[in-house]
Amino acid sequence: MDPIPRPLLDGLTASTSRDVEAWWAAFHDDARAEVISLWDGRRDGCFFGIDADDPSGPVPAVIGGRFVPHDDAWGLAEWGPGYFEHMLDHPEQFPVWEPTSRTFHIGCTAHPEARACLASGLIPADFRCPFHAVGCPMSRLLATAPGRSLRLVPTPTGRLLVGTPAEVGTIA
Repeated sequence: MDPIPRPLLDGLTASTSRDVEAWWAAFHDDARAEVISLWDGRRDGCFFGIDADDPSGPVPAVIGGRFVPHDDAWGLAEWGPGYFEHMLDHPEQFPVWEPTSRTFHIGCTAHPEARACLASGLIPADFRCPFHAVGCPMSRLLATAPGRSLRLVPTPTGRLLVGTPAEVGTIA
């Protein structure tokens, strides 16, 4: 019969200690062994348990809350340097942060209505962007002359003169 762990009796009166000893005697050997193993103070000092074969043996090395294998189980010595070199050569595959996803509205030549305006050189006053894009360049140009059509005239330098048909006619 396994003896009762002394910490179970510490601080108890004599009559209570006798009650605890009677309670202990009612247990089977397996139950007593389980209580003794659970009462082991070394369990409070580490999170990984005790080796039943060698309870006084060395504690396994732990780094960052994970067990460190006693050997190179992953084979890191063999492939680690090559993998590290691959990470340095291809940083785009290992982003340090999540890249920002951006959507761009590239001009207004993406739809037939805008191409027709560019081809004719005239943005009609009632033009509306089919995409309802806030940054639509043609809608922004029309906002400078509310209710009026705008003429687009290319210059030899590659720029566009923009204005009402009467204004552009005098400049050109």
